[in-house]
Amino acid sequence: MNLPIQLHSGTQVDDAILGEQDKLVIVRFGHGSNSSYISTDELLCSIAEAVAGIATIYLVDTLEVPDFNKMYELKESCTLIFIYQNKEISIDDMVELVESVHRVARKGGISVAT
Repeated sequence: MNLPIQLHSGTQVDDAILGEQDKLVIVRFGHGSNSSYISTDELLCSIAEAVAGIATIYLVDTLEVPDFNKMYELKESCTLIFIYQNKEISIDDMVELVESVHRVARKGGISVAT
């Protein structure tokens, strides 16, 4: 079973990002126990196995590992960062994400289940 991997130091985060050249790296930076934080972690745990061939998911507590708070401007209690080949993938808003998924689905690239 592929569960998200908890990282406990800045070095571990750097190694995870720099060490992956073929898969998307998804890092959840956050802290606390609010509903957004908890539901995001539950969602990531539920998809980890399904996306294991294309992405690796990491969890980073920003209170334990504050190294990236300024670099990634982490001000929220829960932030997802997508990285591919050491380059941050910008997802400006949910509309762009939905439009991208829809475009791929229309081309037959994925199955969309309800």
